[in-house]
Amino acid sequence: MKQDIIQFRYIRVIACLSIVLLHTLFASNVYFETSMSLTDLTVTRAVENLLMWCVPCFVMVTGALLLEPEKDVPLKKLFSKYIMRMVLALVIFTFIFAVFEAVVNGGDIAAAGFFKGWLDDMFTGNSWPHMWYLYMMIGLYAMLPVYKVLFSHASDAALKYITAVMIVFVSVLPLSGITGHESAFYIPTTFIYPAYLFLGRMIYTGQLRVSRYFAVILTIGCSLLIVMLTYFRYMYGDIAVGEDLIPVYDRMLFSYPSILVVGQSIGIFSLLSSIKTKAEAPALLVSMDQCSFGIYLIHMIFLKLVLQVLLVDPYEYGGAWLFAAMAGAFFTAGYIVTFVLRKLPGVKRVL
Repeated sequence: MKQDIIQFRYIRVIACLSIVLLHTLFASNVYFETSMSLTDLTVTRAVENLLMWCVPCFVMVTGALLLEPEKDVPLKKLFSKYIMRMVLALVIFTFIFAVFEAVVNGGDIAAAGFFKGWLDDMFTGNSWPHMWYLYMMIGLYAMLPVYKVLFSHASDAALKYITAVMIVFVSVLPLSGITGHESAFYIPTTFIYPAYLFLGRMIYTGQLRVSRYFAVILTIGCSLLIVMLTYFRYMYGDIAVGEDLIPVYDRMLFSYPSILVVGQSIGIFSLLSSIKTKAEAPALLVSMDQCSFGIYLIHMIFLKLVLQVLLVDPYEYGGAWLFAAMAGAFFTAGYIVTFVLRKLPGVKRVL
């Protein structure tokens, strides 16, 4: 196995664990919002915002591997393997989550309305929040043949230009919305994820050179700005920005299209990709990497059991150390369940 492929395993496992921590923090904000102090809210949100690089790095690994011009992905394989995996996971787990909600809330699973509600939620994206990733990946996979054509025939300069245009129109120009002046300029691609796909491939191949020094500056600089802007948002945002524009402020500075998240993701992906590793990946790392998709899907069940059903409030019982312990426990539980399930016939096609 190539050295850089082993590094991708580290990136996926580290990103997966970080996503579990992100979800733990986010869910705690939702379930215990009324009992949180302003300091609790600000610190928690700052850490959440610092972890937004996780999904972009997942997408960048996907781009690095699947956009290789020599890697043939026929349409039959694209739909039967990649897209079908996302569709099956979407159908199965939205149903499982609907059953969970019905049991917890005393609903009737046998009622006709249950199945209609489940189908409506699955189609409209109103199941559990973390399922958004599956809808996004289905779209990216569907467009993969187009992206591969670009990488097969475009020059390095053209690829840099295309990626820069996406970032400018999706991440930079919309920043004007914070001032109440929405930019009227747009391109057909209104989402940032193809840019992450391209960035991953270009950084991996060296078509976009990011020195370690610059990667460190990007990571630290963007992270510091995220923390400072989070503090400003919760301490002075209502007055300085205005209540009506706060959602725009949050969306443009602390979500995946944020230019700060783009910079942070480039820096972290570059640094993790350049770390020297052993010639062979440790068996546990390989196993956790293979189970990372299942961990992503399943950990939320344990999270909801602890926070929503058992009402364990991390702010009351321990704060930072308990968040870390919970995230570790949810990750481990998701890993164990996924590892066992993958032993069953046909499950690997989904998990």
